[in-house]
Amino acid sequence: MAKQAYASGEYADAIRVCDRLVAHLGPRDDVLNIKALALLALGQIEAAETTMRQALKLNPRIAGMHLNAAGIYKALSLNKQVKRHAMEAVRLAPRDAAVLYQAALSCRDIGD
Repeated sequence: MAKQAYASGEYADAIRVCDRLVAHLGPRDDVLNIKALALLALGQIEAAETTMRQALKLNPRIAGMHLNAAGIYKALSLNKQVKRHAMEAVRLAPRDAAVLYQAALSCRDIGD
């Protein structure tokens, strides 16, 4: 339900579903990832960053979450963190063309 709400642009609903899931299941990286993206979409950038840090603490081995973190840090104009997360995504998935492409875009966007 959270993924569906996020995909349809119903970001506040996605956050509510994520909060209910966390309340029932405890913190999960996939749920926190969706919540962070929904918060970012609503312009709640600091809350998105905090939530993404929690997700990455639970599971730092998902390249896509590092790319999402790079996007959040880009919104915060924290270029060092953008590059760090983009490069971590590449390290985790060095043969995934989509990851390489997104990491390259993130680095290009910060002038690297």
